[in-house]
Amino acid sequence: MFFVKDPLTAEAAFADLPEMREGVDAMAIGPGVLYFSRVAAQATKTRVQRVLAMPMFQQMTVRTWRVTTRLLELLDNG
Repeated sequence: MFFVKDPLTAEAAFADLPEMREGVDAMAIGPGVLYFSRVAAQATKTRVQRVLAMPMFQQMTVRTWRVTTRLLELLDNG
């Protein structure tokens, strides 16, 4: 998951993404986040490294689904 930081929006980030490889990568927009998935068997063919090299990446933070749900649990119990 790519969480975006203000002033960047998920919609603006999504619009500037490089083309993903069909059958390898997928991105979808959520509220303040870009959901990313990759076929593990095709990991060497991913284009996500291009996103990491983009200037807008400085306004993002990346977390796995596991970490994200764990943080949500901690917030709910905190």
